[in-house]
Amino acid sequence: GLSGSAKDALGLAIRAALLKTFIPGAPILVVDEPFSACDDTREVAGISVLQGLGFPQTVLVTHSDLADSVANQLIQL
Repeated sequence: GLSGSAKDALGLAIRAALLKTFIPGAPILVVDEPFSACDDTREVAGISVLQGLGFPQTVLVTHSDLADSVANQLIQL
């Protein structure tokens, strides 16, 4: 009985935990379209989860404009 947002956050946390377990000290987290099936509210919540995971650098590959508002550096292709 978890909400959609809770499932999204749990999925991101599990991926981050696996990365930290198998590659300790990894300086970067790369995620590709993690919120493609989410509405704007869930995407903003997911971006907050990404910010709180504790990686020095996160690369978010996305087509969404919402991530632009929190990005320190933006590369558009």
